[in-house]
Amino acid sequence: MLNNATILQQKRRAQGRFVKARVIEAGLSFRQIAQRLGVSPSLVSHVINGRRPSPRVRRAIAEALHTSVDALWPDNSHTSKAA
Repeated sequence: MLNNATILQQKRRAQGRFVKARVIEAGLSFRQIAQRLGVSPSLVSHVINGRRPSPRVRRAIAEALHTSVDALWPDNSHTSKAA
């Protein structure tokens, strides 16, 4: 039986794969998004994979993909925290 932590981790992985696929489909890289923001590519990766909350980075990724944060992260639980 799966516990809540395992389910949450699986959900974050799936969501991260979805966002990463959208980034690749747009012909972008984590490095390019990071350069636009003046942050490290690893921070972009951590945000995409749900390991670090950053509304600012999420907004930049959504803008780069011409979509909304909610379209990429439907369970947008991290947006209330400061970047």
